[in-house]
Amino acid sequence: MSVAVRRPKANAYLTTKHQTAAPHHRVVLVYDGIIRSINLADLAFARTDIDRLAEIDRHLQLASQLIAELRAALDHSANETLATTLDDLYTFWARQLSDANVAKQPEKMRQILPQIMDLRDAWYQAGLQLELQA
Repeated sequence: MSVAVRRPKANAYLTTKHQTAAPHHRVVLVYDGIIRSINLADLAFARTDIDRLAEIDRHLQLASQLIAELRAALDHSANETLATTLDDLYTFWARQLSDANVAKQPEKMRQILPQIMDLRDAWYQAGLQLELQA
């Protein structure tokens, strides 16, 4: 069976997995997507071929779109201070990714990756705690 034939099934599985995941797990999946996109952009930065520029742009645009999804999901009515803090952080991340993309400076995206990974891990741990309490 070719990869092209198997891919739609894999995509359908991932779509179902994301749609049926608990809210905290969906947030972790978004963070995973951001991290994966930044890592793929970093690999593209290391290349020397002309196609690397399109790859960098594609991966950083996807990471920025995922960050926009996190921003859109913020519930300011639940905790205004936390939501505002996260909104400011997400805005900073998006700006860093844009700067990295436009100026072709991978340091800008590498600088925020530890923060993104830390928040991803915090969401993951929070999800484990919720599951233990259920």
